[in-house]
Amino acid sequence: MQTRKSKVKFQDVDHQGQPLANAKILIKQTNTAFAISNAISSHILTNVGYQEWYNPSINSAYFYKKAHDMDSNAIMSVNEYATIENPHETVANPTKYFKIKEIQSLGYDGPLGMGLQGDFDTPNMPYMRSALDMLATANLPMWITELDVSRRPL
Repeated sequence: MQTRKSKVKFQDVDHQGQPLANAKILIKQTNTAFAISNAISSHILTNVGYQEWYNPSINSAYFYKKAHDMDSNAIMSVNEYATIENPHETVANPTKYFKIKEIQSLGYDGPLGMGLQGDFDTPNMPYMRSALDMLATANLPMWITELDVSRRPL
């Protein structure tokens, strides 16, 4: 049975159901066709406590390296919404994806890929094709990680 988009909380407890301090939980992915992933809430980035904890000298390449050290077969991916839907998108347009090369320039030398989330009202097929063609020039694997199409008639 596969479950998608579910919130999962792991907690290691003793025989009385009490949480164990400093427990380490290891998750091993056994099937690469079903990705294990997570999303980081934008609220964490504006959290003062997080900002005080976070070491400003750590960049995105650091996190990619750490994840790669945990599983050298995993393909680290940039995954963004609104990339292939709207030609007027300014924040997540296809040219912004080439920032993935910055991760390499900061010292990450492991495998990279691109995740594309698509939430469509009325699909703009010519734009989608050109966006995908542009992204393909990065010579990195691409996945559609989310695909929603409105029920409204075209």
